[in-house]
Amino acid sequence: MNQTPTEDQIAKLLQSDESQLLEQLGMRSALVTRDLSRSAELQPSVAMQDVLAMGVKDDMKELGRRILKRWNRSAYDLACGNDPDDAKTRTELTSALGLGEAAAIGALTTALIGIGLMAALAPVVAAILVKKFYNPAHSEFCEFWKEKL
Repeated sequence: MNQTPTEDQIAKLLQSDESQLLEQLGMRSALVTRDLSRSAELQPSVAMQDVLAMGVKDDMKELGRRILKRWNRSAYDLACGNDPDDAKTRTELTSALGLGEAAAIGALTTALIGIGLMAALAPVVAAILVKKFYNPAHSEFCEFWKEKL
């Protein structure tokens, strides 16, 4: 199974603001909680019965915030840390940052899946982090991100 989102999937994520992405993250989490088999989908579809079972929109956004908080440190350590085991991933992310937001989201999605984040959640977490902290200079990207942790 392909663990990198398509250009179309990334473009849809880039159209959303942080609030919408947090809500999307919460919705995806609620969806995979109800049906774990959907956790491997990079872009799971949400049916009306799923929406009805999820609850209030604000609850989904809060759930998204909690998930983001949980994975923020792990993603930072992966992208900006100094663990030699992550050196190849760090190099790939640094290269992707120079290619633009879409490339960075794709690379970070793959890296997050590699450290255990469900494929259904990884593209949204990656989109939030890249939209929030993106800067073509990797060292500044990491420094700014570190300040926000």
